[in-house]
Amino acid sequence: MHRYAAIKQTITKHALACKRDPQEISLVVASKMQPPAVLLQLYAQGVRHFGESRLQSALPKIEALPNDCKWHFFGSVQSNKIGNIIKNFCLVHAIDSLKLAEQISMRSQMQGIVTPILLQVKTYDEDNKHGLNCQTWQDILPLVDKLPNLEIMGLMTMAPKTNDAKIIRKCFQTLYICRENWRIYMKNPQQFHHLSMGMSQDYLIAIEEGATILRIGSAIFGM
Repeated sequence: MHRYAAIKQTITKHALACKRDPQEISLVVASKMQPPAVLLQLYAQGVRHFGESRLQSALPKIEALPNDCKWHFFGSVQSNKIGNIIKNFCLVHAIDSLKLAEQISMRSQMQGIVTPILLQVKTYDEDNKHGLNCQTWQDILPLVDKLPNLEIMGLMTMAPKTNDAKIIRKCFQTLYICRENWRIYMKNPQQFHHLSMGMSQDYLIAIEEGATILRIGSAIFGM
């Protein structure tokens, strides 16, 4: 039904071949469209990190699975759903503007919590891609980093759907360079660590280019 064990083994082998520690790389199962029963099977195999893109479809799964699961939010964040998102998810991957960061900061203060986030960087010029380009993020980074009740854990990107490995690799290399260059701007540079990049079609390249979080769904579920 799913190929989690095989994917996990492939990640370990590829990381070692790249002289990387596999423990530095987290696999988040992109579980959208999968019912709780399937996720419980994965839980029995040791999966604890699941990723969802829609709040309404995620909430029944969060309720059905054990409390030690860690839920990642991958999708675009709507203002009217911020409160529920920051309450139920351990990491919000797709912060794509200063305005959204400010809104999450405000709601986090209201709820008395600190929200871990990733900044979504547009590393390839596509009209349908969310996020800000590297220069824009660099310009406003000091403003984002000053916002209270946020933990900026790193960066996130999505490569284009293409068979051109050079384009994909360039996107991931760009994200890596951004993280390295921007650390000097951060009040907590050691916390600014994660690179969320790599999905079912390109996760091996992402490992080679320094990914710390892989978002894999269809390769596991055979979709």
